[in-house]
Amino acid sequence: TGATNLSTESRNNGLLNSAYVDYRRTESGVAVRAGRQSAISGGLIGLFDGVSVVYPVRNGLKVDVMGGVPASVLVSAPKQRLFATMVEADNLADGLGGNLYILDQTVDGYTNRRALGTEVRYSTDNYSIYSLLDYDIYFKSWNAFTLQGSVQAPAQTTVTLFVDYRKAPPLQLTNALITTGQGSLQDYLAGHSLAEAQAAAMGITAKAQQAMVSVSRPLSERWQLGVDLRYSQI
Repeated sequence: TGATNLSTESRNNGLLNSAYVDYRRTESGVAVRAGRQSAISGGLIGLFDGVSVVYPVRNGLKVDVMGGVPASVLVSAPKQRLFATMVEADNLADGLGGNLYILDQTVDGYTNRRALGTEVRYSTDNYSIYSLLDYDIYFKSWNAFTLQGSVQAPAQTTVTLFVDYRKAPPLQLTNALITTGQGSLQDYLAGHSLAEAQAAAMGITAKAQQAMVSVSRPLSERWQLGVDLRYSQI
């Protein structure tokens, strides 16, 4: 992906989203991925350069361990680190599955983001629900909440619901650098305390909220009626 600012003084940012090698053992289900990647099983772990290993514990239960360097265009620091562990379960009950993860990111030896998160999925012939929660235990603040689902009602009527709240960008200490023009957390902390950096990161990080309700129903073989109600705020 790339972004170009057409103002007089600007720089162009580009980001490589995916470049990795996969190795999988069919008989055991063990998988190893090396390179630029995001979490194999989901979650708000983010993009990183490193290695992830998926190990099936038993049928329907697997552990994913990831480590590397966050792929951030905001921070230029040689000492970035990321470590995450995810446990994913399928078929906990009929149609029920999800995962639980813990993430720790550091930059220049300081905690950048430390979070607990979970995803829950449930589906039947007539219902489909997905939810995500991400709580930052370093800032003691919710980072994201998502709930979306659909219901197949009588007369082929479909009702869809979507509610989403999240910090944008994800809450982390280096967000304090957004308005300073500094690319190094060490440079920022040379003139500010850690508490000031935390307060600046909380203050500059936006809150994005979205909600939608949609109802659709076929009127004939060729025509369908749909109504959407949408809300968004940043």
